[in-house]
Amino acid sequence: MALAPVKVNNYGVDMNEVNLLQQAALERIAGQIRRLRAGRNLTQESLSQKAAISPRHFQKIEAAQVNVTVHSLVRIANALGVDVATFFLDDCFREQ
Repeated sequence: MALAPVKVNNYGVDMNEVNLLQQAALERIAGQIRRLRAGRNLTQESLSQKAAISPRHFQKIEAAQVNVTVHSLVRIANALGVDVATFFLDDCFREQ
């Protein structure tokens, strides 16, 4: 079994590792959003409307298929009534 070639940028950073870490962060944030939305009995469509984000883009955010901007995270946090930091906390089960 061949290993994937190591992609190193000009600073000596392994970009394969960076991409894995980035995807893990997106999946963690998406999971936090999903749990908070479900805990408030909101549909994706209703939360996307409250956050003024297109339903299709919101679906992609919640599926960790796109890089979510800080602007979008702030809109989603406001629509959920939480601080944006909530998306980065280990204990997202604590309601705010």
